[in-house]
Amino acid sequence: MAVTGRKSPQGGGTVTTAVPARLDLLPWSRRHWMVVVGLGTVWILDGLEVTVVGNIAGRLSERGSGLPISSAQVTGAAAALSVAGACAGALFFGRLTDRFGRNALAAHP
Repeated sequence: MAVTGRKSPQGGGTVTTAVPARLDLLPWSRRHWMVVVGLGTVWILDGLEVTVVGNIAGRLSERGSGLPISSAQVTGAAAALSVAGACAGALFFGRLTDRFGRNALAAHP
């Protein structure tokens, strides 16, 4: 088992640890795949949201669309709603996690 070392941020001696080597020895499990697939899915959906908003903004701001709105206003509103939704979700699910625990919320039946 390899032991790694690096300088301490406080300016003292070198801190040695076997944690990276121990992590490398852990087997890759189904739960790891679930995390990778879940994060990949969210990443793709985030990119899709940005693409859809960018494409729709041009059509909504065209002359004759019935909306007196600019493309910047459409994208600004979408960005503001996206950030507000992420913050609300973080607050809501953070509170649930504090109340019931991370493993209870992440467990699959």
